[in-house]
Amino acid sequence: MDAARLRFDAELSGLGNLGIESAAQLLDPGALPSARAQVVGRGDTGTAVRVRFPLPGTPEATGGATGGATGDAAGRLTGAPRGAGTGWVVLERWNAAPWGPLMRARFTRPRSASLAERAWNLFCHLRAAGVGTPQPLAVGAAGAGPLARDSFLVTRELAGYETPAQWIGRPHRPEARRRAFTALGSFLANLFGSGVFLPQLALDQLRISAVAEVDDDEAGCDHAPGLKKNRMPGIALTDVTGGVIREHLSVAEAAAMLRGLAPRQEDGILPRERARLFLVATRRNFPRGQRRAIWRACS
Repeated sequence: MDAARLRFDAELSGLGNLGIESAAQLLDPGALPSARAQVVGRGDTGTAVRVRFPLPGTPEATGGATGGATGDAAGRLTGAPRGAGTGWVVLERWNAAPWGPLMRARFTRPRSASLAERAWNLFCHLRAAGVGTPQPLAVGAAGAGPLARDSFLVTRELAGYETPAQWIGRPHRPEARRRAFTALGSFLANLFGSGVFLPQLALDQLRISAVAEVDDDEAGCDHAPGLKKNRMPGIALTDVTGGVIREHLSVAEAAAMLRGLAPRQEDGILPRERARLFLVATRRNFPRGQRRAIWRACS
């Protein structure tokens, strides 16, 4: 099996940059792209497997550290980078994808011939709108027809990110919590502004970056000019299943996304934090009357 069409991020010239010899390694449901590949999940809607594997030159001992020369646990060199840097990437592979999602991918925006290409197009659209996502590196589909049931997507793994549940489960200073919910609200505002409707949006599809927490009175006056203290964490969306681009999101669509995403008091969230999240998320893209309607629908 090989791909009739392949597309790459601008920084890549081909599959060799990923340490891949043939597209069959990424399309074949019985193949793994690397001896060090790790299966991390299996999904529905035709997703056979989700696999993480290291780029060429990634140190084996660190399981994903970046750097120059590489070595295993004993310090022996194991390879050299091939143009995509080092670190880990994630392969998502669709095999024998169901016809229903394929038809929706073909005849709704962004029009796409496979589920992998649909995800690629959505990620690129979201990134252009300022929405954080993993970096798409390569996409491919088997066959030359208008629909492809077998396809794959490779994205760069998010380094230094954790799930919202992991973040919420740890103690944080009040100011750090305020910044985090402001960041989540800004992320949602960009998502709403992009026009992408994600009917299956849920909190576990997001990742939050780890940011050092420094109190203003600890920072002192001897830091370099322009040094940012207490910066907001990054928020990234990892799953765009079912996504579609609208001209404008309706109140019902925005409310549905907020209901699926917004953490509640039982998750350890204070009412004022939830209110801040809703305000920052909606005030840019919706007039006051629509904001009230969204709030009521989510209450």
